[in-house]
Amino acid sequence: MKGSPLASLWMVVASALFACMGACVKLGASHFSAAELVFWRGFVALVLIGAYVFCSGNTVATPLWRTHLSRSLSGFVSLVLYFLAITTLPLATAVTLSYTSPLWLAALVAVLAHERFRPAIWGALTLGMLGVALLLKPALAHIPLYGAGFGLIGAAIAALAYLNVRKLGEAGEPEWRTVFWFSLICAA
Repeated sequence: MKGSPLASLWMVVASALFACMGACVKLGASHFSAAELVFWRGFVALVLIGAYVFCSGNTVATPLWRTHLSRSLSGFVSLVLYFLAITTLPLATAVTLSYTSPLWLAALVAVLAHERFRPAIWGALTLGMLGVALLLKPALAHIPLYGAGFGLIGAAIAALAYLNVRKLGEAGEPEWRTVFWFSLICAA
C-alpha cells in the first residue's frame, strides 16, 4: 500500500480527522479540562483498538514495555500540553507550534542518539525555528506567552515520543500495539 493512491487518500483522511480533533478540542475546552479531553480521546481509541485486539486474537503483551511506557507517557504529556495550547491560543497558532516537533526531533536525534550533524543541518533547524517565529510574529503580540510555552514544550516532548516510536518500529512492534499502550495510558 505504501506509495499507492490509497495511501495518499488515507493521509488526507488522517489530516482531516486531526483538523476535526483540533476543532473539537477548541469547542470542548469550554466544558472540559485538557486532561479530560485527553482521557476521552484515549478512551475511545482504547475501546476501538481493544475490540481489534480481541477480535483478531492478538496479544498486547510485549517485552518492550519500558519503551512503550516511555513513548506513552511522553505522548500523554505532549498531548495534554497540545490541548492546553489549543485551549489558550488560536487554533492555527497552536497547530503551528505543534508542527515544530520535527525540528525538535532532529535536534534530539543528534543529541540523544549521538548522531553527528553537519553545521548546515543545525543551520537549517535554526532557520526552521526562525521561520515558525516569523509566521507567528503578528500573533505573538496578542497571545499569552504561557500558551506558546505549552505549544513549544508539548512539541519538544512529542519529539521524545516520536523517538520511541522509531525504536519500537525498528524492533518490529506492530503499530496497533503502540497505539494500544498509548491509549491505555491516556485513559488511565
